[in-house]
This record gives sequence, C-alpha cells and structure tokens, in this order.
Amino acid sequence: METRKLAVIMFTDMVGYSKKVGENETGALQLLTEHNAILRPQIEAHNGNVIKTIGDAFMADFDSAANAVNCAVEIQRLLAHRNVSAAGDPIEVRVGIHVGDVIYREDDVFGDGVNIASRIEPLAGSGQIFVSRDVASMTLGKVDSPVKYVDTYELKNISRPVQVYEVLWDPCRVDEA
Repeated sequence: METRKLAVIMFTDMVGYSKKVGENETGALQLLTEHNAILRPQIEAHNGNVIKTIGDAFMADFDSAANAVNCAVEIQRLLAHRNVSAAGDPIEVRVGIHVGDVIYREDDVFGDGVNIASRIEPLAGSGQIFVSRDVASMTLGKVDSPVKYVDTYELKNISRPVQVYEVLWDPCRVDEA
C-alpha cells in the first residue's frame, strides 16, 4: 500500500565512523551502541519514527518540524555532554532536516522531501544541524534555538536551489543568528 503525506525527514550521520572502524573495529562498534542508545530514545521522545538505520546513520520522520528540530538539538546537547564527561573517542553527529510531500510504501519513504534532507545532512559539519528554509520558516518562534543562513545550494539531482540554515543549538553561538 502506498500513502502520500507531508512529513519532516531527518537524516543523521556519525562523523568519522568509517575511519574509527578501520582503526579499532571493536571500539567503533561500542561507540555505535552508545550513539544508538542516545539517538533512538530522543527520536521517540519527540514523537518521531525511525524509518531505518544504515550503519551509523538514522533516517527518521516527524509530523512536526518543531519536534524534529528540538529532537536534533537535544541529540547534539546530549552528545556534547557525553563527549565532555566520557573518556575516549567522541561521538559526533551531523544532522539534516527537510519537510516535504513524501510517499510511504511498505516500511520506507520516498520523494523529494527525503532526497533533499539526505543531501542537506552531509553539508553539515560535526555537531551541526542544517535545515532547509522550509523547516526554518515553520519553526520560527516555535523552537528556542535561533537559525543562521548558511548558503543556497544546487543539490545533486534536485531541480531547484535549496536555501540552507544552521540551527544554533549551542548557547555560545546564539549571537551568530
């Protein structure tokens, strides 16, 4: 069965995971377990749904742009706290979020909404949350973290340019908005 609906799609990726696997596979798998133990409960707590995981990456959907952004902010805060308090390798994640009209088929999601979110995520650096202009507009005044315009990008196989914003979740960076 196929269903079409508006959804907020979030992609996450653990920065440097492949390199960590090459250097210390056992340690990398332990980091992945910690990563998953932080991300999955946060997605669920913010009324999100994990569509799938691919290694160190999550694809999730939300009915609310504010919930998706707040989820990403809480994930980054928890990881930052973990990285300060834990010995060993840090767990660093980049996040990309877009809202769009998508197609649900079986246990997967398809469409431009998914493709744009997946192309925004790798633009972000370690600890960053990048969102499309649509998400930034929808969350204005609804989330505590301000956004900062990053750039307009021509994304691979996307027919229109996409304006990208960074969610400034770290209180030390709020003045950049």
